[in-house]
Amino acid sequence: MGISIIIILAIILIVLIILNYIKYKNASVYAACSKSTYGCCPNNVTPKMNFYGSNCPIYNQQPIVINPVEPPPPPPPLPPVPQPIPPPPHPIYPVPAPVPEPIGGCAGTQYGCCPNNITPKINPEGSNCIQ
Repeated sequence: MGISIIIILAIILIVLIILNYIKYKNASVYAACSKSTYGCCPNNVTPKMNFYGSNCPIYNQQPIVINPVEPPPPPPPLPPVPQPIPPPPHPIYPVPAPVPEPIGGCAGTQYGCCPNNITPKINPEGSNCIQ
């Protein structure tokens, strides 16, 4: 019984080896080119080793010249955006009149002037006045 199991396993192993051999023997040559980073040479058999195909059997020694593409012209500038016109004041809520600016000199200061009548006081005590 032990020998028969070994013989059956050996036959299965031989069948798998034969199937694997047949699979790789009939594999398409294009499979190597499709897995190549740069594709195939012009003979559709040899995979390219670089972009230029320098390993290809019928490699042309002239360099490939790629014409630079000119960038498209810049778009024309956009027209200025019109600014909205503010609405007129509502008749119920009139615009307040501007507050007049204080008159210069000691009469226009909040705390008056120092005793020299030139320097304005910064507080009611006049702490900035020279005594």
